[in-house]
Amino acid sequence: MNDEINPEILKLSEVLAAGKETPTDLGEWDAGDDNDPIPPRHWLLGNIFCRRSVSSLLADGGTGKTALRVAQALSLATGRNLTGAYVFQRCRVLLISLEDDKDELRRRVKAAQMHHGISDSDLKGWLFLAAPGGKAGKLMFLTRGGPRSAVSATR
Repeated sequence: MNDEINPEILKLSEVLAAGKETPTDLGEWDAGDDNDPIPPRHWLLGNIFCRRSVSSLLADGGTGKTALRVAQALSLATGRNLTGAYVFQRCRVLLISLEDDKDELRRRVKAAQMHHGISDSDLKGWLFLAAPGGKAGKLMFLTRGGPRSAVSATR
């Protein structure tokens, strides 16, 4: 019989003794005991963007997805209603384009600024842009067989 203690078991016992959550702890609770008030959602723009949530916009190419997102980003960065959605709170925005290069993204943002009468000083410190291009990889691409995810295509 081996008298050595497995280091993994020792580490786990230390975590349990310290009362820390283990990686397998799901944080579950009994719904029958759940009587605490539920905090409201922290909406930023209409019912489109909410803190701690992910928003997506899906449509065919060339339908205006980027133009809408640029206008929504400008709304949040300026605190102005530009798209018909209420701005709950002006906030800093990072707009990342995985399709357009830096020049095209700049072109789109400047055009929207001109259209809505937004100066560079209105955006200073509030709107940040990134166009990583190929460095960021691809989520999806088209093949003769139709759309394929970049992950499944490498398998």
